[in-house]
Amino acid sequence: MNRPVLFFLALGGLLLESCNVVHAPKSPVVFFLALAGLLLVIFGQPLLVRLFFGPAPQRPVSKYQNEFWDFALVFPEGWTARSSAPERSQQPEFDGPSGSSLKFAIGPVRPIPTARQQCENLRRIAIKHGHECLEVGTIEISGLEHATVLSRIPIIGVVKSYSLIFNGTEFLVTAKGDFAQIDSVLHTFVRM
Repeated sequence: MNRPVLFFLALGGLLLESCNVVHAPKSPVVFFLALAGLLLVIFGQPLLVRLFFGPAPQRPVSKYQNEFWDFALVFPEGWTARSSAPERSQQPEFDGPSGSSLKFAIGPVRPIPTARQQCENLRRIAIKHGHECLEVGTIEISGLEHATVLSRIPIIGVVKSYSLIFNGTEFLVTAKGDFAQIDSVLHTFVRM
């Protein structure tokens, strides 16, 4: 457990002890601090830690393994994970050199579409959201063909979406930046 979490847990526990359970806390300051400690325990660290300690540190990654979704990736030098515990993240995000980024949205998909059907699905979704569809294609990863779509999104710019489907789980990846490098990172994708 990291220092901010321990700090808030200790502070919250001490301050809750100083409050009378039957009556109101002894002062508004004590109440606020006790509430902050309690919220940390209930909702986890991100909100309060960011409030008091700034954004979560980014961690350099080279080989990434996700324990929650059972997959692994290999990154070239210069990539960082946005989460302080990316190996347990349900929706991992990564930043690379020159503004490149990868964001995962992972979940079940039923019925399982073919790569061609998923290309059409991605194209339709891009158009529905007002994105200019530049190119629809496929990429081979772990011996299977997967759908991709390159689109221009107002304000954001050009992004590439990858729909990687393995055994009923879709790993929808949204990427921007150096697409050749991003393709090479995704070619290392394996289920564990």
